[in-house]
Amino acid sequence: MRNLYTLLPNEDLMGFVGRIHYLGPFQAFEDTRQRLGLTTRLLKAGEVTYKDEYKLSQLLGYSLESLASKHTSRNLLHYCMTQDELNKFSDPSATNKMPKITFFDSKSVVKLPWRWCPECVEADVAEFGCSYYHRNHQLLGVHTCYKHGCLLYSECKHCDFRIDTIKQAYVPPVDNKCPCCGSTEFLGQDYISDKMHQVESYVLLMAEGKLDLNFERIAASVCEHIGINEQSILARTGGKSVRAFNRGMLNFFGIEDLNQYFSFVIDYKDKLKCRTLCNSRTYDIRYKYTPAHPVVYAMLLVYLDHHHESQLLAA
Repeated sequence: MRNLYTLLPNEDLMGFVGRIHYLGPFQAFEDTRQRLGLTTRLLKAGEVTYKDEYKLSQLLGYSLESLASKHTSRNLLHYCMTQDELNKFSDPSATNKMPKITFFDSKSVVKLPWRWCPECVEADVAEFGCSYYHRNHQLLGVHTCYKHGCLLYSECKHCDFRIDTIKQAYVPPVDNKCPCCGSTEFLGQDYISDKMHQVESYVLLMAEGKLDLNFERIAASVCEHIGINEQSILARTGGKSVRAFNRGMLNFFGIEDLNQYFSFVIDYKDKLKCRTLCNSRTYDIRYKYTPAHPVVYAMLLVYLDHHHESQLLAA
């Protein structure tokens, strides 16, 4: 077995904390958390906490940049926040910094538990002696394993057991048995469309830092597509075009796809509404509001790709 304080391939950084407690000397998880000096008490999938990331990077001897590429969700921030917002998030001296961003625990976004791939569990136990949570399995918008292509497990079929916090299962079930009822049957995502697979591809590229875009450039592409600019945004004269764009995007994905990502999707008189997807942060980088979820920008890119392909076919 590798050194306990070594991150395994694509291991989620917060999932790593669960694994070292599982293999470590302390009986109570609180003792492990305090020994590591972590500020977060309930470790949930997708949390980005600068202080805890920094402490673990020092402990493990990794730079924050190397952690971001394979072990945290930090890279996703570049696609939903301005550089100034990113600086405030990472600057310990900033008075108005955002100390923690929980991607999967927003009221408007579908809450996801810790998830795992059964084939990865088997392979990881054989190679490393222990199962562990992969970063790529915890990303909202990702429903299949990046290595094996199979559905990710998320809950027990019989008792609905979910791993909402790491304390419920420090590592994925090694024997493929529910720790609550002992069942060997688990459930994954029961609906995945072709468009959702495209969103998944973008989310993975974003998480790995391989997408040559940022928040400002995506917003500029949306403005170009809508036909608005900075002046029309400030003068609020492009409202009709923005609403038409939003309607087109909502209809493109449809209510089944939207419900896989967002908690509040309204279908009233054959008109879809989703404020999380259709908000001013998609095109106005000056809009001072909570950053939209990164999956929103992955969906924007899929929609823009479709529009451009349609134009090429029509030409």
